[in-house]
Amino acid sequence: MIRKAEFNDLSSVAKIYDDIIHYEEKNTKYTAFQANVYPTIATAEKAFNENSLFVYEMSGEICACIIINQIQPDEYKK
Repeated sequence: MIRKAEFNDLSSVAKIYDDIIHYEEKNTKYTAFQANVYPTIATAEKAFNENSLFVYEMSGEICACIIINQIQPDEYKK
């Protein structure tokens, strides 16, 4: 189920970010993610506070996340 993120989801979102970064360090890089730069838990917190952070939850586990808004992060402009 896709739903708006709750405050308690932020640590799961940050873990997803870290997991993707570590995966891409060992494999092909598809995103603009950079360790300790973008995205971070601060990215998730900002999106949460702006009501633009959503998560996909399956069987009680956060499996994916997305920020939906009209802002393109600088990391994607390069």
